[in-house]
Amino acid sequence: MKQPEIKNYLDVAIKAVRRGQEFLHENQQEMPKMVSREAKEVKIDLDFALEKLILDELREHSSWQTLSEESGAQAGIGNPFWIVDPLDGSLNRLRGIPFNSISIALYDNDEPILGVILDLNEGDLYCGSSALGAWVNETPIQVSDVSAKADAILCTGFPSSFDFDVGSISRVASTCSDFHKVRMFGSAALSLAYVASGRCDSYWEEEIKLWDVAAGLALVSAAGGVAVKSDLDEKHHLIISAAASSSLLVDHRTSRS
Repeated sequence: MKQPEIKNYLDVAIKAVRRGQEFLHENQQEMPKMVSREAKEVKIDLDFALEKLILDELREHSSWQTLSEESGAQAGIGNPFWIVDPLDGSLNRLRGIPFNSISIALYDNDEPILGVILDLNEGDLYCGSSALGAWVNETPIQVSDVSAKADAILCTGFPSSFDFDVGSISRVASTCSDFHKVRMFGSAALSLAYVASGRCDSYWEEEIKLWDVAAGLALVSAAGGVAVKSDLDEKHHLIISAAASSSLLVDHRTSRS
């Protein structure tokens, strides 16, 4: 895909997240409501309302199919395709914790073309493509130049599917102990946006789903970082997802085989 076409689809994705932002502003007096809770997975009404608005906007301006958290993949999904997380950090939003975002990515096969993440609390728009660069609002961003884990901030988390057995906890603890500090924000998308903009230095999470990190991995690559992920399983889980400024990737051998 050539640069003018990428720029066009980046504008489409930005327009879609802005439509979601407008909807939230228009309905800011309405308190979010829990729709379902299954094990550790929580869904609120905004997950579904935002998804409909965003998918409608994307379909109005492009012919690409979609993979989205709430509705899954369209049958026979082709390439390129949109990957949408209409509200990353739903429980944060429900409880008034200020880490939640809208994220949209465009992928071609396994490769990210572009990513857009809107911080719904701060209003910051992170966007980029390896072909164009990366920005927060209109300011160019790049990953940090921290090169030692002992000086670095690692972003991580426990996805809803995480198995809290002794082996899993030990593996996470071992990984985190190499870093200077560890932060858990409850939004994988924002964690990766922070890595892309140099606020944090590395991200790693086991058994995360693709829609949680697709836009963030695209942003990290666009901002000059290194983004690594495993192959997908049948539920669109990634066994490992890592992003960093060059030398701070978490060793793949810490994750499950």
